[in-house]
Amino acid sequence: MAKFRFLLLFFNSFLALLHPLYAEEAATQPTTFRNITLDEAESLFLQNNYQLLAAKFQIEASRASILQARLWHNPNIMVEQNVYNPNNQRFFDITPAGQTQITVQQLLVLAGKRDYQIKIAQWNSHIVEQGFYDTLRNLRAQLQTTFYGVHYLRQSILFYDTGIAGLQSTLATLEKMYAKRLVLLSEVMRIKSLLFSLQNDRTELRVQFGEQQNTLKMLLGGKIPDSEQIQPVFAIEIQNPLEATLASREAIIQMSLKNRPDLQIAESAVHLEETNVRLQHAMKHPDVNLGVTWDKQGNYISNYFGFQASTEIPILNRNEGNIAAAEKNLAANKQLVEKTRKEIERDVSSAYTRAVEKDALYQQYKGKFSDDYANLVQLTIKNYQKRYMTALEFTDFYESYRNSITTMLKLESERIAALAALNNAVNVPVVKIR
Repeated sequence: MAKFRFLLLFFNSFLALLHPLYAEEAATQPTTFRNITLDEAESLFLQNNYQLLAAKFQIEASRASILQARLWHNPNIMVEQNVYNPNNQRFFDITPAGQTQITVQQLLVLAGKRDYQIKIAQWNSHIVEQGFYDTLRNLRAQLQTTFYGVHYLRQSILFYDTGIAGLQSTLATLEKMYAKRLVLLSEVMRIKSLLFSLQNDRTELRVQFGEQQNTLKMLLGGKIPDSEQIQPVFAIEIQNPLEATLASREAIIQMSLKNRPDLQIAESAVHLEETNVRLQHAMKHPDVNLGVTWDKQGNYISNYFGFQASTEIPILNRNEGNIAAAEKNLAANKQLVEKTRKEIERDVSSAYTRAVEKDALYQQYKGKFSDDYANLVQLTIKNYQKRYMTALEFTDFYESYRNSITTMLKLESERIAALAALNNAVNVPVVKIR
């Protein structure tokens, strides 16, 4: 008995130390709530997300490179003036007796190189744009997963709040009975241990909930103040089993191959490299510099006007190395297209299987399972308070009840995450979740 009393004093002291932490945590919780639907969250996300805003500027920068590629080379002008004229002892003599030469040249790009460079800039811009859509796809998936995660973490915390409140009431009654020596100390300790376990789990859930809240707020652009707590609002309109209403696996895979931006990036890289191969072949042909020159006194006649043309002689360097490199890069990019296509097919197939299996399990236990357990737990608490069952039987049942409810909430969360992952894998909302 002395050993049990020592343990009781230890638990009382430990819970007393934890109580200020719970009180402080409750005091720091946001006092205002903001209900947000997924549509509203996505609207804020598209307007304010920093990564998306940065990606939009990158698209504009890539379009500016197209403008730059369309521009012609500037003409080149060269002026030569004699420093000292010994005939008349003048410095920088610009009189008719002095010497001045002016040459103007213009580079002419031949063999279609300018057109190829413009096309390369266009393909680069298309790749950047598709990269934006791929970033959007991944961030939207993170937004939806976090949005639903916040909802189900909140539901789990509310479940623990209700259970802890009920156990605290039961424990208070037991402690009064123990003071009158109507129950054993071991029975009080068993209930107190169960209560401590629930409070510890709730604390961990609150930490996860706070982290998910911060992640969600950052995805929405950080515009929502810390004093507000986001409360997701959504309803799942899937009454029938998913497998009965969803298109076939093959049809969804083909749909994803038409809509995934990462595949379009890989295919655009092939088109870019094909254009680069043509450009490198065109680089074998040298460009031409054309110009005119005026020489006041330095030629065989005064005020000499001449026409100039210059070009390289392609006998030592015909760009063989760059041509070979471009062709190898083209072959490599074609392999990457096939790799990306296979990865998408596996990704979609895996997401399809997971969504169907999670939905099938949920359809089997939804509604009735949780309701039956909720009704039974109230009856069990009353039976225990009336001493119709032992503390061991009560705690065993309550542990089973807690595990079942939290597992069901986890299943609901994983089911919604699987449906969202399927939409993300296809990049088309094949399942409506709002």
